[in-house]
This record gives sequence, C-alpha cells and structure tokens, in this order.
Amino acid sequence: MLADFERRLADVLGSRLPPPFAGRVAVAPDLPAGPGPVVHVAVGTVTPLDSDFGSIRRESAPGTADRRRVVRLRALVGVDVMPGGGGGRSQRVAGTDLLLHLLDGAEFRDGSALVEPGDPGFLLDSLRIAGADLSDGGAGPSVAISAEGWFWPAGAAGETGEPILEAQVRQVVLPLVLRPSVSRVVAGTGPVPLELVVGATGTLDVAGNGTTASAFGAVAVGLVGVGGGAGAGTLSGGDAGPGGRRVLAVADGRAVITYTPPAAAATDQIVVSAHVVDGGGEARVGLELARFRLRVEAPG
Repeated sequence: MLADFERRLADVLGSRLPPPFAGRVAVAPDLPAGPGPVVHVAVGTVTPLDSDFGSIRRESAPGTADRRRVVRLRALVGVDVMPGGGGGRSQRVAGTDLLLHLLDGAEFRDGSALVEPGDPGFLLDSLRIAGADLSDGGAGPSVAISAEGWFWPAGAAGETGEPILEAQVRQVVLPLVLRPSVSRVVAGTGPVPLELVVGATGTLDVAGNGTTASAFGAVAVGLVGVGGGAGAGTLSGGDAGPGGRRVLAVADGRAVITYTPPAAAATDQIVVSAHVVDGGGEARVGLELARFRLRVEAPG
C-alpha cells in the first residue's frame, strides 16, 4: 500500500529529474550509491476519506479482474532535497524548483505518471502540491504533496462469487390510472367497480442465452385509512394476498377491483404495490406503485 506508493513515486521522480538529481531519489532513509545530492521521499500523515455516497462496495482496481476491498486515503508526502558535498542551499533551491515544475504537470496532478502494469497496490485520484519550505533550518520538507486515492496490499485476492445466471425485471410505466376517476363516493351505497390501468411491460427473464418476455403477473392492492390505519370501506376481487391485500392479475395492462364504501363518511386510500413471489414460492408485497384517494361523503 503506502510502501508501494513511496517506492513508485521515488522511482518516477528519479527517472524524470535532470542531473544532478537524476537517479538520486530514494525512500527515506535509504541512500543512493555514490556521491551527490539526495532527494528523499517519505509518507507522513495519512487521513481516511469518506467513500462515494457512503458506499462500502468492492472496487474494480488494477491487478485483478475481480473487485477488491480498498482503503480510501489522503496521504501527505514529503519530498526533501538534501544537497551533496559543496552544493549548499543553492542546490536545495534548484532541486525544489525542478520538483515544483515537474509535480505541477498534468500527468502528476491526476496520478497517471505513476501508473504501471500489474498490481501497484494503489490507484490515485489526484496528486497536488501542498506547499514548500526553503527556510534555513525549516522543519518541513522541501516540497509537500497531497495524494488521494485507493490503497490495498499488492497481490490481495479480489472478491469472487457465483456469477448471476438469471435476473427477472418487471417494468411499470407511471402514472397508473384508476377508472373511472372516482374521488367522491357516497356512504352506504353499493359496491363501486374500479379498473386499474397499468402501463406495464411483462416480466423479462434475462439470462446468458438471451431475454424472454412473459406476462406481467399481478399487483397487490390494499386499503388504508386516516393515519395509516385500516380503511373504513372494503375491497373485493382477485385473491387474498399477504398483509390483507387483494392480489389482482394484470391482463392487457388492466386489473379490476371493487370498493364498497362504509356506512358513514370517511377518507380512504387505495394503495397499489408490486406483488412479488420469491424463488421459494413465498409471496410478499413489493414496492409501492401508486395511491388513489377516495372521499366518502355522508348521503344527502
């Protein structure tokens, strides 16, 4: 992770800087062979970064086709120029000038200068100059840079699992329509037949050998009263379903339900949800698709 990043940064800087700094960059406290100035690279403070939208998903990173767990970090890196014999401060300033110009290049700022084949142990989003310190006896490095990205142990295995062999997709085109468009019902009157019109595509079985369309299936329809309690009226039609819902088959984009109003004034809502049957054959109420408000008024 960080050790791989340090080594790669030192190698790239050593290959890009001109003499007398070419080939003289090492990870602190290592020293290149022979006399001359030394440029040391060392990771200092490291700060965790929040993942995108709070996601903790595995990521597709270099080195393996399988997704792997990564650590999102911001690392502050010091790049320090130490003059060779007789170089003095002027050599330190000259080396710092070269580093600032090199690190400000586009391929360093987006991290692409450090990309190499294989599994590097890191993938940078950005690399930015954070500051420099050329004061005599300064406590900081010649140049400080901030690197942000993903880090992981090189060679770590990616996440494997069973491939998805088949998926079932059901599409509903909104809005759903209730016919007739009833908003006022009189208490104590007879049943009111209602037609639910669903702009729908049948279930699509998506498998490796292609896509097969089948009938849409059914919706689960329930009745909700004021405050989310039980409805004052009653629903009939279709089959009994989970949670007291009525399960209605959708044929040619239509389903029929009957609402019987209560004897007194009330307000009810017809709630239409997807009807889901899992692989084990167990039915449940799925995503809510629409609501229709019914105001039941006193007669007269």
